[in-house]
Amino acid sequence: MPKNRNLEKYICSKFLEMMDKTPFYKMKVLEFSKYAKIGRSTFYTYFDSMAAVAQRIEDQLLDGLEETFDLMDSESYADDRNACCEAIVDTSCRYVHGNRYAFKVLLGKNGDPYFHIRLRKMSVEVTKRFCKTIVQQSDQRKFDFYVDFLVGGQIAVLMWATRNKISVEEMIELSKGIFLNVLNDLESG
Repeated sequence: MPKNRNLEKYICSKFLEMMDKTPFYKMKVLEFSKYAKIGRSTFYTYFDSMAAVAQRIEDQLLDGLEETFDLMDSESYADDRNACCEAIVDTSCRYVHGNRYAFKVLLGKNGDPYFHIRLRKMSVEVTKRFCKTIVQQSDQRKFDFYVDFLVGGQIAVLMWATRNKISVEEMIELSKGIFLNVLNDLESG
């Protein structure tokens, strides 16, 4: 039987709604089916578990975010630290803001802790790729520490911003401040 993409999107949407109210680890297919007003057989046509629904949503979010960074050329920012900062912060904040509800739920108290880990890992890789072109550094451990610190701060801003109704411009300003301060500290030694 061919799968209906609209029904799959509906299941993902209802999954996020339920996760907003129920901890991920407590979500069960039977209760979800009742909540979403679909049969369990319909659920199993699309997903084999609640974790598979979370995985699909998370994969789509992370793949979309990574694709936005892949469209950017990190080498073109080698000489302009402010432009690099603007590009990374603007791109990530606008993407998160456009998917605010999903990020809010997945990174929230009921969310999937694994999503936070995956987001952090991808963010560290992207940040290293861009920062290596603008920061001349000799101490790899220090560089890794600062990148990890920067990503932690950026994710904290994104988590806070998705829970509080601030504009994307405010989110960008907060993130940009963290980013530039960390780069300044890294460059100053």
